[in-house]
Amino acid sequence: MAPQTRRKAATANAAATPASGEGRRVAEALLDTAEEGVEKLEQAVGSNAEAHFRPAPAEVDGEEATIWYFAFGSNINKKVFEGRRRIKPADSLPAVLPGWRLEFNQPGLPYTEPAFAAVERQPEASNGEKQMDVHGIAHRITPTQWAYVLETEGGSGGKEDHAYHVVEALAVAYDGRQLPGVLTLTVSPNVKARLKGRKALPSLRYMTLIREGAKEYGLSAEYQQYLASLPHYEATSVGQKLGSLIFKFIAFTFIFPVWAAMRLFRRVTGMKAAGSNDMASRWMRRYTSNCFATVLRLHEVVRPLLGCGMGKAPLPP
Repeated sequence: MAPQTRRKAATANAAATPASGEGRRVAEALLDTAEEGVEKLEQAVGSNAEAHFRPAPAEVDGEEATIWYFAFGSNINKKVFEGRRRIKPADSLPAVLPGWRLEFNQPGLPYTEPAFAAVERQPEASNGEKQMDVHGIAHRITPTQWAYVLETEGGSGGKEDHAYHVVEALAVAYDGRQLPGVLTLTVSPNVKARLKGRKALPSLRYMTLIREGAKEYGLSAEYQQYLASLPHYEATSVGQKLGSLIFKFIAFTFIFPVWAAMRLFRRVTGMKAAGSNDMASRWMRRYTSNCFATVLRLHEVVRPLLGCGMGKAPLPP
């Protein structure tokens, strides 16, 4: 989201929730300043960095666009995938992943971005009912671009316990084409266990990105209705709103600046370094994993005082 757009959204949110408006305005202003600084530095890098991010109609820097990546979360939104991440796919096809469903079981930042999307295999339903198969966008990209996707998702070359875990599946495009061996992302049992059995909810911001992308690419009306029906997390109590400010402060102090620095570093060194599992990639993976594990532990400490910052507890059996 552009800084100007984000400022408008922050103003609207502050008007709607006076109790936390000032804190949100401060947080959004900090994010705007950080991103504007990164953009200026990226512009100073010049064409050397841009060569790694140009469109891939056939190949990029000698690489053919041979990988089909099935996106289902914010990467189905062009302003995220092609804008913020500057990945220009050779093709982008609306598709469905038969036998897989959309879940929000990748733990995020409590009280603010509690959970992110992943795909999970459909369970065997004893009553003949199952959740809707996940729809998304099959992007055809180069191996270098795929490596950069993994790094931005926290799964570059590492153990599945760190973040997302890569799986292969069969996707069926809306035009009828079958795409065997598409790569997509699920979450390992050890990472899901960090939720401690709770049903985590995504933020409204995150859900809006997914819904906008689904509309932009023309995903089925039924699936768009399904996305519209999904609940989101909202900090409603005074304690939860305080928790939101606390955890945003942690993110703006220890997480976002590091991400911004890494993004700039890849603009300078190019995407290929992300695929080489270099020292920066390994360090970033461990740092991000440790940060999110730490904030989840902190959430368990403050939850009795501030309220739950992840979502709903599971229903009793």
